[in-house]
Amino acid sequence: MSNLAKIERDPNYQELVRRRSSLGWMLSAVMLVVYFGFILLVAYAPKFLGIPLGSGVTTIGIPIGLSVIVLAFLLTGIYVRQANSSYDVLIRKFVEENRSCSQACPPSRSPQAASTAALSRRPTGRRSVCSSGSLA
Repeated sequence: MSNLAKIERDPNYQELVRRRSSLGWMLSAVMLVVYFGFILLVAYAPKFLGIPLGSGVTTIGIPIGLSVIVLAFLLTGIYVRQANSSYDVLIRKFVEENRSCSQACPPSRSPQAASTAALSRRPTGRRSVCSSGSLA
């Protein structure tokens, strides 16, 4: 069985893919609804967006438009926070369970590729993934 097939059948990997996918789709849907809602306001309610705020030249459309931009950054922050807290835990769990691979990459790799993989190892003791898919 290839390493790729082994990884794809791993329940931890499947859980990681499911969680990341569902969060990504949910955040994308929120952003699309807000963005297209703003576009619909521009198209069908320009007078509403043109209502001045106070006695200046700023209209209500400006803070609404800025809110759409700020929301994009907030949703990105939510995804990054979730990835750093939850997804990294799943990745660590997955890597720990698959550490039974040998310390070195398979002999079919070129010496240059093996030295590149050795240099790319983190000093924390974490292993990198060889180009063949096995852990180094």
